Amino acid sequence: MQLRFLDLIKCPYCGSSFKVGDARQGKGGQLINGYVRCECNEFPVLEGILKLSDRHSNTHLVELVKKGRAKSALALSFWETGNRTIAPFFRTKKRATEPLLTLAVLRAKYGYRRYLNDKATFLGLFGKTSRQNYLRHRFSSETLWLVYPFIPLLKSRTRILDLGCGTGQASFIISSYAKPKDLICADQSFRSLYVAKKYFVRNAEFIALDANYKLPFNGNLFDCIFMLDTFHYVQAQALLATEMERILSPEGLLLLLHLHNSLNYNPSAGQPLSPSDWVDLFHQLPIKAFPEEKLIKDFILKGRLDLARGFRQPELNASRAFCLIGTSNDSIFKTYDEVQSALLSNKDNLIINPIYKIRRQNDSLLLQRRSLSKSFRQEFPLSVEYLPQQYIISGKLAKIMKGDILASNELLDDDLPSIEDLMSKFILINVPPNYC
Repeated sequence: MQLRFLDLIKCPYCGSSFKVGDARQGKGGQLINGYVRCECNEFPVLEGILKLSDRHSNTHLVELVKKGRAKSALALSFWETGNRTIAPFFRTKKRATEPLLTLAVLRAKYGYRRYLNDKATFLGLFGKTSRQNYLRHRFSSETLWLVYPFIPLLKSRTRILDLGCGTGQASFIISSYAKPKDLICADQSFRSLYVAKKYFVRNAEFIALDANYKLPFNGNLFDCIFMLDTFHYVQAQALLATEMERILSPEGLLLLLHLHNSLNYNPSAGQPLSPSDWVDLFHQLPIKAFPEEKLIKDFILKGRLDLARGFRQPELNASRAFCLIGTSNDSIFKTYDEVQSALLSNKDNLIINPIYKIRRQNDSLLLQRRSLSKSFRQEFPLSVEYLPQQYIISGKLAKIMKGDILASNELLDDDLPSIEDLMSKFILINVPPNYC
């Protein structure tokens, strides 16, 4: 965490500013391990991630940091099982801050060490649970595809907040394609932020926060607030809407993608609202709603983002999910052509989508789509429809594939049309170097 980042934030509980604590480890204006303090509490910074969420357990983590045991504090920060935290597993005597739950138990039961292994790949972190399967195939989900057509709108933004960033796939797209000067990644889960920082976005600020409280940012700070598949999991939705309006600059852009609709079934609904109720949460910022399916189909089939069209309430009510765009700048609401060029612009680390099994036959690669879980098919019907069941990569392109990785140093200009066709089909995807 850059020390200058502290000038942009304040305590979400008491509203006072932060100061760096005495016990700290860092270099070059960065705080890697340590703690910060405000008027009401102390909060740990572990591997550059400021942890404001779950403040009851933070007291014990800070005590470990003060004793020079930042690694133990980091390990304990991975303890996340629903609403349970590590707090009950600490002694409460005056002088005791040692955990009753030993690190040996954590290693055996939760396997946190695989997250800390520098040689572990992102895909190597996961087993076969539905949540892990979701993360493994995140680049195959239509909700993540929705980020690409908005890249032209994000490119002009200098400071972007990815609120509810999860493990960082959308943050990776924003940082790799839009390249903002400042990107702040925020989520309630420390574990998710650690994964995002390690695998997807290195040049960003990371802050673990609880969006049910006031946001820990100064007013008018961001020229874009981005939120994907998150708002419906927040309980204090009216407060969060007010807070987003507070921290957004006057010419800023509010981009809320994949909001669940309470009028239609969703297998992982959270606490959704109807389209009109979502819009009514905002009182200062002009808001427009768009059916998500329309935006995705326009992107993958026509290479277009149409924000000029208005939708009647019955059309919005019938949509499975939708997107809200808020801005006082009316010029944003127009049609953007050839937005697929943003997706095709980055070929740094192309791999065959891991949703496919690969079999080499002579000079060809035979791709067979893996069987998908019922929950994936329910939640991402457009992905199931659009991703081909089978595909054959042949010719020179098959020869320069090193396993599932495209050898970019062997590419020629003549290869680009074939490569970009596979990218537009999401058969080839651009991922971080340590993804697989």
